[in-house]
Amino acid sequence: MSAAIPGIVNWLMGTDGYKNDYVYTTIMDYVKNDEPRGKSYAIRLLIHYLGDIHQPLHSMSRVDAAYPAGDRGGNDFPLPTKSSIKELHAVWDSVVYEFPNN
Repeated sequence: MSAAIPGIVNWLMGTDGYKNDYVYTTIMDYVKNDEPRGKSYAIRLLIHYLGDIHQPLHSMSRVDAAYPAGDRGGNDFPLPTKSSIKELHAVWDSVVYEFPNN
């Protein structure tokens, strides 16, 4: 993630050499060299990554008798399923309980 953010920003700003960056080449391969679709995907990744920086579950893990090796930032902490979301980390990522999409 730390290398992806500047790579995406350089692409969106048109900084010299951005087409040689791993982020650009990986995304463009994924979108079959469709530049507008690639930029759209890059912006969505940038928004997600910037949100992840502020995601407390990315910097901690619950360790207790139930999770002696940790809960992987809430990924192993089950919750009742709602809109196909069934664990704590996914709730944070999707904000499903506040803004359900179905």
